[in-house]
Amino acid sequence: MLESKPTIVPELLRERFALAYKHNRVLLFHAPCGSGKTVVARELLKRYNTCFLSVADEDFSPDAMEECCEVLAVDDLHLMEDSGDKETLCELIRTERERHFVLLTRGAIPGWLMPFQFAGVMESFGLEDLLLDKAAAKALAEAYGVSLTGTELSAMLSDT
Repeated sequence: MLESKPTIVPELLRERFALAYKHNRVLLFHAPCGSGKTVVARELLKRYNTCFLSVADEDFSPDAMEECCEVLAVDDLHLMEDSGDKETLCELIRTERERHFVLLTRGAIPGWLMPFQFAGVMESFGLEDLLLDKAAAKALAEAYGVSLTGTELSAMLSDT
């Protein structure tokens, strides 16, 4: 059985997420595939009652949200092509004012979500926000049993 390794999230990102969660109902993670959006979002949402959906799932429907969940997290938003699904999600965001929405997509912020950003209800997190800082990179290396000197750590961060 594989040993579970901790998920490392930079402290600055944790703080920014907490502040954004407090002041915004919609949080959008947008970055290329493999950037850690899903892993980071799941880690940051551990303390909340969250319903995770993925547009990639065959039976995806944004209105399949559980009534009791505090946060609706929708992954693979870049795959959402159905305009009805987009409108349903937008309507949920407009009407479910007690609920938070965490959306994850590859690439740029989808144009159909821009009104929420302009209205000040959506905060976005891009690739730069997901990058590990020195402390987080060191913690990650140590979690995998790798000891890095300060010079090695600096070189690694510079390269990435």
